[in-house]
Amino acid sequence: MHFDDLLKILGELGRYQKIRLFLISMVSIVCAFHAFNMAFVGGKPSFKCTTPKVNLTGSVWENVTKNEFYSFLGNVSSNKKKRGCSIFNAEHTVALVENGNATFEELVHLGPNSPLPQVTCDDWEYSRAVYGPTIVSEFDLVCDRKWLTSMSKTLYFFGRLLGAVVFGQLSDIFGRKPMYFVGLLMLLIAGCVAAASPNIYVFLPFYILQGAAQTGLFLVAFTMCTELVGPNYRVHAGFMIQGFYSIGFLSLSLIAYLIRDWRYIEVAITVPVVLFAFYWCFLTESVRWLLSKNKIDEAREIVKKVAEVNKVTVTDEMLAGLTDKRKDEAEDLNDKKYSIIDLFRTCKMAILSFNVWFNW
Repeated sequence: MHFDDLLKILGELGRYQKIRLFLISMVSIVCAFHAFNMAFVGGKPSFKCTTPKVNLTGSVWENVTKNEFYSFLGNVSSNKKKRGCSIFNAEHTVALVENGNATFEELVHLGPNSPLPQVTCDDWEYSRAVYGPTIVSEFDLVCDRKWLTSMSKTLYFFGRLLGAVVFGQLSDIFGRKPMYFVGLLMLLIAGCVAAASPNIYVFLPFYILQGAAQTGLFLVAFTMCTELVGPNYRVHAGFMIQGFYSIGFLSLSLIAYLIRDWRYIEVAITVPVVLFAFYWCFLTESVRWLLSKNKIDEAREIVKKVAEVNKVTVTDEMLAGLTDKRKDEAEDLNDKKYSIIDLFRTCKMAILSFNVWFNW
């Protein structure tokens, strides 16, 4: 009997499937955390160059406050986005005014057009009005180092691509269940190490691994959900796990609002992975995968458990010819080789392919 036909007897969405569908879908919340954490972990607060302390004494400085003086030093460009990477030389400014070569009011009037020499900043002060500590403020990813922020996002998506390819292939080889827990372990390690990173160069490789782990884990979980139910409920299973993904997006905003420090945000969205470890005790391998690997006895045992939970009776005759292939599909399927060309082989397949790529 074909497995889809047997599911109609067992229940395409029985109690057994509902419980496991709910539990497997919950992991997508954690995946969503890591998919969008850079919005808060890599937030870009406003910043200004740390100005050297100067002693403003004498009659020429009577009407000048220190805030006005420091504000002038940072006004090196009319474009606010370009400020903060250099300042006017403080000592030269003080000497120019105290020697009577120019008044401070004249220099302020000239603003960015002032002939004063500029010095490049090597230390910055960051605003805490919107963000707490982020990798930008902690690792000084501004000015000539701001490209590292963009690079981290690019490398993260490279990790996602890597995770999709590697986990997809390995889950077909070793099974859904083992790769599910490999993804959990990998996400736990990568997230915790990234949170403790002493510099951006340690953070980046583990951020790549986070991308690979969360994408691979989500794809395996999605596959497990759709393979768990009957054909009439596969779309519903996909909607359900995506719904939990949306919950993760919404929850991440609240977490980032309550926890301001990027390191604690990383820990807060990573440690819950530990809660899924107990799934090992009752989460079974995908019956469809077992049948595809000709592990019929293991598949039969799981089907019996499903029948018991769903309170359905299955006979040995039903299980005798259990398969995941139709008679008209069985011939030569194992010898069939697929390539990227198959994505465009038919008009319908080409439209589906472009639709998926467009959405991504």
